Amino acid sequence: MPDNLHLRNALTPTGEDKLNALTATEAVLSLMPDEVEELRDRGLLYRDLGHAAARASLRTYLETTSDAREAVEIEKILEQLATEPSRLH
Repeated sequence: MPDNLHLRNALTPTGEDKLNALTATEAVLSLMPDEVEELRDRGLLYRDLGHAAARASLRTYLETTSDAREAVEIEKILEQLATEPSRLH
C-alpha cells in the first residue's frame, strides 16, 4: 500500500484543515480505538503539525499493522522524526 500512502500525502489538507482533520481523527479513535489506519493518520497529521506525539502514534501503528510495505514507509518517517526537534509538545 505505499501508493496509498503517497496518494494520502498528496491529498493531505493544509493549514487549519490539518487541525480539523486531526480533530476528526481523534473523534474516530475515541469511538473506535482499534482502527489502526486512524492511528497512522493521526501520527502523520501530528508530524505535519510538528507535534511530538507523532512518534507514539506511528510506533503504535507499526506494532499493530500487518502491512509490511507501508511499515517501511512509516519507519522512514520515524527515523526522520528522531532527528528533527518537534515544534509542539
